[in-house]
Amino acid sequence: YPQIDTAVLFSPPLIRGELIHLGINSLFSDAEKDVLVERPVTVDDGEVLIVGSVDLILDGKPVEIKTASKLKGVPQEHHLLQLRLYLWALQEEEGELWYIAPNGVVSFPVQSTLTDKEVAKLVQNDYVPMWKDWECQYCPFKHLCPANVEFHQGSRRR
Repeated sequence: YPQIDTAVLFSPPLIRGELIHLGINSLFSDAEKDVLVERPVTVDDGEVLIVGSVDLILDGKPVEIKTASKLKGVPQEHHLLQLRLYLWALQEEEGELWYIAPNGVVSFPVQSTLTDKEVAKLVQNDYVPMWKDWECQYCPFKHLCPANVEFHQGSRRR
């Protein structure tokens, strides 16, 4: 479905986020940017490689940057989990979660990583998506996915 790729590229929230990330990268020229992190975790009888990309490593600390339309309701649970996974993968104890919105910027220090057992449990979780109330809303495959119950049941009601 190449049309989906094109639609995602021209999504206004994605464009706004990309522009803000480019601006932040130019402000912190000495920081490591878009750092690929990988770490295996043992699950059942095998290993699963956890892979991610940390926005910045600034003064030795991972920084995850999020854009938002407003600062109400932050930090969000899934953003904290993402940074905690990065801390686990990097074997670091602390990082920062930044929110950038039209009405301000806020930073949250995060000082709790995950254990191998917690990461393995996340991998074994077969409930996808984990946060159905918002993940399906932003997914480019929502109209094709059987997990999007709201679309498949709700849109057929008349």
